[in-house]
Amino acid sequence: MERKLIKILFVEDHPLISEGYVRALKLLKKQRLELDFKISEAASCDAAIHLLQQKAPPGFDLIMLDLVIPPSSCGRWLSGEDIGREVRQRHPETKLLINTSFDSVYRINSIFKTLNPEGYLIKVESNAKVIIDAISRLIDGETFYGGSVLQVLRKNLANDFVLDQWDRQILYQLSLGATTASLSSILPMSKATIERRKRHLKEIFDVEGQDDQRLLERARELGYI
Repeated sequence: MERKLIKILFVEDHPLISEGYVRALKLLKKQRLELDFKISEAASCDAAIHLLQQKAPPGFDLIMLDLVIPPSSCGRWLSGEDIGREVRQRHPETKLLINTSFDSVYRINSIFKTLNPEGYLIKVESNAKVIIDAISRLIDGETFYGGSVLQVLRKNLANDFVLDQWDRQILYQLSLGATTASLSSILPMSKATIERRKRHLKEIFDVEGQDDQRLLERARELGYI
């Protein structure tokens, strides 16, 4: 029997987790004899973009994506979310399976609005059985969401805001040590625009005062940097 080849990319910077994904696929291959898998791996934004930009072979059928991975050396892609955006633009037919540690309502809502993934798992809930089930369902054209994600969706607790790429760039540059005064020379916007965006970010994250440290702490808690 000829097997159907499924091309999968694992974007994950923890080797032990990536090894777990590969083991899960081996088990799935034994369960579904009609399938075969070609696996690629990327541990950073640079590595992921390199694979996505290759013209041959054509795009992946499924990408399993962690949201927190090392940013690209050029600073254009800061996280797995940016890689997901790139996938949606370049390969809209590719299925996205998010697997992340962040389970906040803010983050889940943001990812659904920006990426609308076919699958979404929280790592603490992602044992081998769950991963196998999720990948299998996505291959079959279904969706799969972990228990915590389903609770958010069902209770409709999500907020209505989404941080755009410039909000996230401001947070990223501040996390690297940039000052508000220096941001206008790093990003293509005026100091007044940067100040306005920072005020908006503090309102979103319910942060008071002029100090940026609490803003950065809150952004890290919610998985934006």
